[in-house]
Amino acid sequence: MLTYRFRSKASKMENKMNLNYQWIDLLHLVALSLIYALLAKLVLTFSTANGNVTLFWIPGGVGLAALLIGGKKLWPGIFTGALFAGLMVKDPFEVSVFLALGNTLESLIGAWFLKCRKNFSNDLKKPHDFLQLTLAAAISASVSALIGPLTLLVSGYLTPQTLPNNIMHWWQADTLGILLGTPLALIWSQWPYNWFNRHYILTTFSFFFLAFLTGQIVFLEWFHSNLGLFAGNYWVFVFVVLAAVYYGQHGAILIIAMTAIQALIGAELGIGYFGMDIVQTGLQNFWFYLLILTIVGISLSINIDQRKQAEQALRESEANLKAFFDNSPIGINVFDLNGKVLIANRAARQMFGISL
Repeated sequence: MLTYRFRSKASKMENKMNLNYQWIDLLHLVALSLIYALLAKLVLTFSTANGNVTLFWIPGGVGLAALLIGGKKLWPGIFTGALFAGLMVKDPFEVSVFLALGNTLESLIGAWFLKCRKNFSNDLKKPHDFLQLTLAAAISASVSALIGPLTLLVSGYLTPQTLPNNIMHWWQADTLGILLGTPLALIWSQWPYNWFNRHYILTTFSFFFLAFLTGQIVFLEWFHSNLGLFAGNYWVFVFVVLAAVYYGQHGAILIIAMTAIQALIGAELGIGYFGMDIVQTGLQNFWFYLLILTIVGISLSINIDQRKQAEQALRESEANLKAFFDNSPIGINVFDLNGKVLIANRAARQMFGISL
């Protein structure tokens, strides 16, 4: 009996130490590594300092979403993806390791913080879900914002004079990347099949094509000779609001992501609304614009979706109450103040000879 108990405790300890990886988990790790590395390489192409500091770190949001969906055992995928990304931009191996460590810790701390919140939902169905995600982004981004620039400082890429500014840029990039990338991955993990209903597919395609065309005009100067400065950046907010109303969170986050890509490409090419932003503000205007657009779009879509869910629940409750009222074997009448019958169920109509 003592031997059995000892072995039982030992096996339990082994189970706690074992992450229980399965073949499907290995496939997820490989996919996460590739996605993280490719996104990081794409974003670092538009870097603003030494090939390492940018103001839009979307891989951080994808990494956090992966841990929220698949669990903390997927952290090696983030580390290897970030490591490969550093090597692809020709960072030394030691630097790439420490930068990857910072990115991994950022996602782990953000996931741990949100998992500790009992009322947080990955579906982001309620306003407090997004508020908690915002807080998690601000906290977890601080970790990477310290490890990354300090590593670059020790490696000689940065000077003590430029360190504070780079820490702030790093924190801004990771915070914005989480606020946009995490909802994008979480929400679009559930495909909006109703968009492709034969009755709505033409409307859906037309709306998002028009939004894309507007982004090209505003940020990439399509038809600039004809429109000039008329196509201001505020047009994007119109599409974000309409997308939130008619297409919910999926639509709002898609418009935001599309806008971010178009605006970043325009800034890199030196054209469009943010054409001079790299030179003038180091993409600070771009960061604030995208931050406000993200907060407005996601918050509005969450509130609208919550209102629609409440209305649907109310309709279902009313339908159930009506079914109970009509099918009750007990006669039920509803009178006004003058004694006139307003509503009578089936049993009451049969009992008193009242017609509809």
